[in-house]
Amino acid sequence: LETQTIAEPTLPLFKLVAGVGFASSNGEAKRLIQQGGVTWAGHKITDPMLAIDIPTQTPAILQVGKRRVCQIIRG
Repeated sequence: LETQTIAEPTLPLFKLVAGVGFASSNGEAKRLIQQGGVTWAGHKITDPMLAIDIPTQTPAILQVGKRRVCQIIRG
């Protein structure tokens, strides 16, 4: 499982999805989230503007669709 390190402590979910490369643009990331294709730490999220707190100790799992999965941790 790939681990991505993020510098910012808080990000909107759509920027996180685009930032790790799971969407080619912010617009595509918003569309994926609104259609229910994104899961953060085991919870399906449909609000692309939701502020995500990036964990510092234990990585959280970001999943887009069935096959794109990575761990996210603040670095």
